Amino acid sequence: MNTSQSTVKTGREFKILLTCDFLSSFGSCFLATAMAIFKYRELGNLLLASLFPMVAVFAQVFAFFINKHYTIKCTFRLLFFIGEILAGLFALSLFFIGNQFIPVLLLFSVFSIFFAVLEAYRAEFLKVITTNEEMPMRQSISRSINTAVVIVASLMAGLIADKTTPNNMYLITAVVYILPALIILFLSKQYKPLNQTETSTETAKSKGLTNKTFIFVGSAFISFFGGAASLLTLSYILNTLNSTAFHYSILISALSFGGVIGSLLINIPVVKNNLKKISTVGIFLVGGLLLLVVFKPQFIELLIILSISGILSAVSMTYYAISLFTLYDQSDIRKKYNLMQLVLQSSTAVSKPFAGIVERMFGIIVSFIICGVGFIFTAPINFLNRKKEKKAE
Repeated sequence: MNTSQSTVKTGREFKILLTCDFLSSFGSCFLATAMAIFKYRELGNLLLASLFPMVAVFAQVFAFFINKHYTIKCTFRLLFFIGEILAGLFALSLFFIGNQFIPVLLLFSVFSIFFAVLEAYRAEFLKVITTNEEMPMRQSISRSINTAVVIVASLMAGLIADKTTPNNMYLITAVVYILPALIILFLSKQYKPLNQTETSTETAKSKGLTNKTFIFVGSAFISFFGGAASLLTLSYILNTLNSTAFHYSILISALSFGGVIGSLLINIPVVKNNLKKISTVGIFLVGGLLLLVVFKPQFIELLIILSISGILSAVSMTYYAISLFTLYDQSDIRKKYNLMQLVLQSSTAVSKPFAGIVERMFGIIVSFIICGVGFIFTAPINFLNRKKEKKAE
């Protein structure tokens, strides 16, 4: 890869990638909505339905080892084009399979692995076309736009799902994926993946995961306690406030909207220049906000708490994403990106039963306190390897 690529050219590639991600997110939301309806309405079995998120976690495990040992030998443009086409074919296959559980699960498993591998190549491509100086702004734009798309697209998918069947949703999804497949062809042919070889950052203990542990550990704890708090919020709304699922959806939307704002805040110079400290304070404050549940807040108060928490959490998660892309080079990024996704999905998956167990044992208020304290103790992780980082510099 020629590192002297002009900002204009790489900016063009980034816009194409961002546009395709924007459109693909719509397709993914429609597909996720249809799959959710299939899992919970058609199957009518929560145990069987729980197999799907487990498959997604195992897919990241397979993807990690695949990306560590193998590299697809083609241009990023061809790879992404094939990926969008296969995404459409996946949705189309579900349309023809219908409501047969085993075939759907097998197909979902195969494509989950493929998409996990492909997602890491997208991360590598972003690394190739972006300098460390540009990464904060591009991560901010990418994360905020994708979060906003998920909010709007999920709402649209939900409205459409009420008026049609999962099969028709699969068909709509297949059509949606055609557009990004065509747009991706405007990417340059010159960019190709790099072998994920063992580098000095892996062989030297002092410069491997040791001085970058905060990225993975911090992400794991935020995802874990955040996932638990999300489920506890549902219980609090329904059982403590005696409100409806509609109120819960408003709270989750507020949390997501806070995520959009938090991602955009990275572009403010004072935030960008003090991101590690602000991220640390933000995680601490999220813990403090969750502790306010001891005062049994009503709906509006809870809405404010979750909105602010969404902003602060997004700042921290964006900081970890920026750190991942700036601290690892192209020869490391695919497998480290897969590792990050594995950490996030595993933490979120484990957080749900954890929330259920602690609520049953200690009650809803104490459960929120546990999550709040968890966030507070997570805050110093950003400085876990400060001495080793300074030594490495």
